[in-house]
Amino acid sequence: MVSASRTLASPEASTRVRKRSSCSPWLRGLGRRWYYPTVFAALGLVATHAYLDRAPQLYRTQSTLLVKTRTGTLLGGGHATPEEIDLRSVEALNTAASRIFTPEVLQRVASRQEVRRLPGLMPRPTALLPPWLGGPELATDAAPPVPPPARLAAILSNWMQVSARQDTRFLDVAIVHPDPQVARTLADAVAHSYLDGRTEVRLADRSAARRLVRRETEQIRDRLQAAQRLRAGYARMLELGTELDQQQVTVSLLGHRYREAHPKMKDALEEQARLAQRFVTEFKQSLKRGGDEAYWQDVGTIETADTAAEDAETIRRRLLSRAAALAAEVEALTGSLQALMSREGELDLELQGDGIEVALHSPAPLPGRPIAPCPSRAYALGGGGGLVCGLVLSLGMARSDEKIRTPAQLEAELAIPLLASVPALNAQRLQRMESRAARADGLGAPEHQSEWDPLLVFRQGLHRSPPADRYRLIETRIHLSTEGLRCVAIASSLPGEGKTTTSTNLALAAADRGKRVLLIDADLRKPAVHTAFGLDPDVTGAGLTEVLAGQSTLEEAVLPLAGVPRLDLLLSGQRAPNPGELLTGPGIETLLSEAGQDYDLVVLDTAPLLPVPDTRLIAPWVDRLYLVVRADHTPKGAVQHAINLLIRAQTPAAACILNAAGREKLR
Repeated sequence: MVSASRTLASPEASTRVRKRSSCSPWLRGLGRRWYYPTVFAALGLVATHAYLDRAPQLYRTQSTLLVKTRTGTLLGGGHATPEEIDLRSVEALNTAASRIFTPEVLQRVASRQEVRRLPGLMPRPTALLPPWLGGPELATDAAPPVPPPARLAAILSNWMQVSARQDTRFLDVAIVHPDPQVARTLADAVAHSYLDGRTEVRLADRSAARRLVRRETEQIRDRLQAAQRLRAGYARMLELGTELDQQQVTVSLLGHRYREAHPKMKDALEEQARLAQRFVTEFKQSLKRGGDEAYWQDVGTIETADTAAEDAETIRRRLLSRAAALAAEVEALTGSLQALMSREGELDLELQGDGIEVALHSPAPLPGRPIAPCPSRAYALGGGGGLVCGLVLSLGMARSDEKIRTPAQLEAELAIPLLASVPALNAQRLQRMESRAARADGLGAPEHQSEWDPLLVFRQGLHRSPPADRYRLIETRIHLSTEGLRCVAIASSLPGEGKTTTSTNLALAAADRGKRVLLIDADLRKPAVHTAFGLDPDVTGAGLTEVLAGQSTLEEAVLPLAGVPRLDLLLSGQRAPNPGELLTGPGIETLLSEAGQDYDLVVLDTAPLLPVPDTRLIAPWVDRLYLVVRADHTPKGAVQHAINLLIRAQTPAAACILNAAGREKLR
């Protein structure tokens, strides 16, 4: 008996699937694990409270330095030293700030006696973990000793911060310390130590510059005096040269009027020769007196001419050149000397002032309240961090979760309609419900039900229980899904998903409504229907195996269930060595067709889909196949694989039944 229609879902169900598929499975997984963020947020708050209870309070204070503007040298002469930069630029302010944060300044602070004698200078050690959680035992009676200056300077660098205020010429020297008085003292000590050291360096630099200028001044003065002495020594020689020139002019004028034999001409020539000889003689005497030998040794030998007049002319030309050079040298040295004397005067004026471009603007105030830890911020970070960790953990678990847990997840992620969801059945709880009903009615359980499986909910005292109503709703939905529906198969992707419990309770629900029902145990490899009703397969006679093998008829193999007049059972029968061959023969089609004529509903409890192909061999001959999925147990991949196998075989599952669905309500 084959159904003419094998639709996967009604239009309303398909619309519902599409709507639910729009919700991310990660968000649904996060919703199922809402307690993780809550618990982690609570743990974060508890850890924050423990941290605030044990963490030391920190106080912050700062002293402020004002950077003064320098205009360079006072009289505009000389070059600025590295300490005389224009401190108005941002780079210069940052440079000044970095000079405060140097080992020399920190060593100076660490060596100050008023700093080393401060009570509470070294903070007491703290531990965030209490001793009962593995934290160290800390002594609280004695204060830690003050380390040597070098070590204390390294520790001080962790407490100190220097920064330049934006768009100002202020430098802030901040200290963070558990003791407010220590913080204020250290901030002032750092500022004063920097200013003192800067003054010493500035004075030392100015003194060194002054000594250098003075030494250069003495050297220039000595060179100037030597050049002036040489120039004065050559003055007499230049006068003789002038007389010699005049005599030469006289001789030249007389030469136009007289011959050489004329007495006047002879006297003029003799006077010229005498002056030339005198010029040469005095020049040689001046060379012997010294002072300019190096120059005249460089220009070569003087006595190269035949007459004294020619020697005098040569000497005079060279002497004029030397005199001009000495005049230029005297002028240059005079200018250099004046410049150095001006610079020396500037240095004297700077040494008389303070010479400091950075001054203390305001001392550090005593801090009033601690800056850390901030309770509100700590609680926000602790709670928020715990919440984020919980969310990350929940999302991670949702991503790695491969189990089907809720009806919405099943429909959204597997794209298959959900027939119904059944809550987890607890045998002890059902027995307690049955006992309470028996005491209330005064009736005991029928004898035939004593061997039934505790998970069969259609028994004395449980007919009106919520689990029984769930299976009645499943039977009603199956009945209303298609007119003329007679044969349904209950399958699962893997063993242990509750298909036998579902098929037996479905058969009991249909029989309870007055239908004639045949329950067939079609799992020929691991039959379980006889176990559910407490029957012995060895004494029940023929079963499905014998009917399919042609050894028995359906009428002979059917076993009425005691106490349920409208429910008949067709057990699996003897263990078949080749179940696949039996199910591929024509016997299964004939059997189901005959059963559909004699019964209002035929329910088949089939084998799992993935381990064996038996259910796929039966599926073409049933009207509907329903897939049982156990919540929190079945992997999504297994269910999807089973659905794909049925689709490829062109016998898709009509819907799913979510078994053991926790607190999910039946829709």
